[in-house]
Amino acid sequence: MHLREAVTSLRERCAPVRDQELDSLLHTLDNPPVRSSRPIALATLVADTVKSILGISEVMKDDLSQFVLGSMTEQQLRSAVSKQAKTKERHVILDIWRPDRIESSWRGWLETYSPFFQVSGVAAELRFRWIVRLIQALGSSTPISCKFPTKTLSTTSSEPHIAESSAQSSDPSPLSIENSLPPIFFFSVPVLLETQNYLQALVISASLRSLTRPASQDAQENDVMSFMERIWTLLKAEIVEEPGSGDTKLVHLADEVVRARQLDGSRLSTEAEARLRAAVERTLNPHDPVFALLQKRILKALVDALSRRRSESMQSEMHAVPQRMQTGFQGERAGKRPRLALDPDDLDVADGAETRQLTRCKVSRTST
Repeated sequence: MHLREAVTSLRERCAPVRDQELDSLLHTLDNPPVRSSRPIALATLVADTVKSILGISEVMKDDLSQFVLGSMTEQQLRSAVSKQAKTKERHVILDIWRPDRIESSWRGWLETYSPFFQVSGVAAELRFRWIVRLIQALGSSTPISCKFPTKTLSTTSSEPHIAESSAQSSDPSPLSIENSLPPIFFFSVPVLLETQNYLQALVISASLRSLTRPASQDAQENDVMSFMERIWTLLKAEIVEEPGSGDTKLVHLADEVVRARQLDGSRLSTEAEARLRAAVERTLNPHDPVFALLQKRILKALVDALSRRRSESMQSEMHAVPQRMQTGFQGERAGKRPRLALDPDDLDVADGAETRQLTRCKVSRTST
């Protein structure tokens, strides 16, 4: 009786193409083995019916997925594929690194929290400690990195395990020495490394600007590029690795400082130019007081801005107003046909796809 109700319920909800298979299953249940037959015959019927129900249920899920995919727009389909790819990628990465190692590396990385710039306000809260630690890494003169573990076979077990590298060990000291980030930042390292280069270029530009004098009103107006624009062009060409740019030599930066000091038409003596070039070399040393002061100010401003923006975003999420009101028993819309809606969780939010509602192709049909 219960099996027949389950099959009938499936038939009411399946696609028409599955009717024949379910009708055959119902016919089998309507003609069970006679009572005089061996009990094993009835048990076999029950087991086979349950297997068939489970199999048809999986097929119906595929039918539903095909229907939903076929009703999607191209943007929604692209978003769904992107979401599934990210989910698969996440599972692969967790299989390589293992969640326990990720958590251990994260804790070890946070333990090396020792910013060399002032932290105050919202940024001083414990929940934003990771932001300060990340900016600390970006402010280092050592390039950031994130080592990729390799899978090897253990000599004592047939199970694969992750080979520990010196930069990813549980000891937090290598993280600070090599400026290595935990696995969470692995895919972001190229962007973070570029950000680190831009931050350093910004400090260099500000340091060199402190060695110049404001251009007088007598300076030629046909001097197309200002000092800061020329310096930034030199540094950016090296960051983006423009073809033929080569390395930005210290002498090139010193030439620009000398040129800026002579914009008012005055000429520097040989001794004055030598002192100015020496000041350029001294100022660009990370341990120089001017360089260190400007770097601290830039990093502090970045930490404050990121922490404040993160805090505002978290508060807005907490006070978010529902997009629509639902009334009726258990949130159902009274007086309307049941709807099949695309689950927003199945779409990639970054892709900007909109969720569409689809009328269910087959809600209830009378068994024939």
